[in-house]
Amino acid sequence: LVKAMPLAERQNFIKRYSVRGEEKECRVPEGMVGIYLGRSLAEELNCKVGQKVMLIRDSNHASQRLLADATSLPELLASLAIEPAVVCGIYSTGLQEGFDDYLLLADLSALEQSRKGFISGYEANVRHIERLPTTVQELTALTNNRLYGYTLFQRYANLFEWIKLQQNIMPLLIVTITVVAVFNIMATLLVLIIEKTGEIGMLSALGLSPQRIQGLFMLQALLLSLTGITLGNLLALGLALFEQHYHLIRLPEKSYFITEVQLLLNPMDNVVVSLSVLALCLLFAWLPS
Repeated sequence: LVKAMPLAERQNFIKRYSVRGEEKECRVPEGMVGIYLGRSLAEELNCKVGQKVMLIRDSNHASQRLLADATSLPELLASLAIEPAVVCGIYSTGLQEGFDDYLLLADLSALEQSRKGFISGYEANVRHIERLPTTVQELTALTNNRLYGYTLFQRYANLFEWIKLQQNIMPLLIVTITVVAVFNIMATLLVLIIEKTGEIGMLSALGLSPQRIQGLFMLQALLLSLTGITLGNLLALGLALFEQHYHLIRLPEKSYFITEVQLLLNPMDNVVVSLSVLALCLLFAWLPS
């Protein structure tokens, strides 16, 4: 599928996802179309940057006539509209299914001016995503139902179901990690109290009240929690930045739709998790003390 994009949008896309070829270095001969291929599609077709290819359009439903009359090969070839093109670059979004193995990017203005017959559909961006179903129906009505309208969520339903599954698992994973950390704090303080039984008795004999002794253990719990939270945040931030830069964790595209682990660093999430862990650690440190 050839996807025509405006110049500015295509330049931003290529700048972000290009792996071979640059927009400014692309020289398209007159009468030809400059296209960009996904890496998986380019590898499958054995295409390289600068190579000339042909775009074939089924202008008069030739594929249907081929099934009806297999002997009309000359008529079939005559009904095909062939457009020469040159590969300007190769991109990789990390999403193989439906993107890198499916889409060819081209210049929108070039196709609109001289190859209107190539345009079989349009892509529209919306501001109010909550009104998306209604917007699709309105756009379809504007074309007198000559075009079929669908949303991005319908087109890539499998991908969004996979994302939803990951989001459902994430809270369970965070709760499990938090529970393990809390029990470790409790076990550490309990062992500390048992080992310091003699010192506790001595402090009581010197006149320290139970509240003061409990405050000492709460102070130790606070220091342990702050140390663990600080070291954990520094380690997590370092590993996240390292992964964002070098992409050491690779994923099979056929199973996960992406080739690299994408990380989103949100400082507010970090602050909320750190404060929650600190509060839980102090709470469960107060119980055995």
